[in-house]
Amino acid sequence: MYNVTSFNGTDWSATKTKLSKSSDPISVGNLTSDYYTYPFAPNTNYDFERGLVSQVEEFTQTGQRVSMVTNNYTRFGSALRVKAIRYDKLNATINTYGQYEMITNVRNVLLNSTTSTYDSADQTK
Repeated sequence: MYNVTSFNGTDWSATKTKLSKSSDPISVGNLTSDYYTYPFAPNTNYDFERGLVSQVEEFTQTGQRVSMVTNNYTRFGSALRVKAIRYDKLNATINTYGQYEMITNVRNVLLNSTTSTYDSADQTK
């Protein structure tokens, strides 16, 4: 099982799934209140971090590099954290839920772009 529930220097944290019962005594079997357990409430969504082109290289048909573009991004905006709950009714008496966060009001923007052009006759230049 995973031991990490947060990562220093980032705003990521794992979601803990919890169990609730409407009557006692009731056995919950193998289910536990813990991180990374069924029904797997979502962790914080970082879609705004995905799909950003970090590097583009162009080559000739013979495999010589012609150019390379390197992009660097920075976060823009003041991140707001919205709390949400994932709930699942397992049977008549057992419920599972997990509180997680959604990050809003933030996106990544291009900070700088560096283009390197190579001499096709001498790849060291």
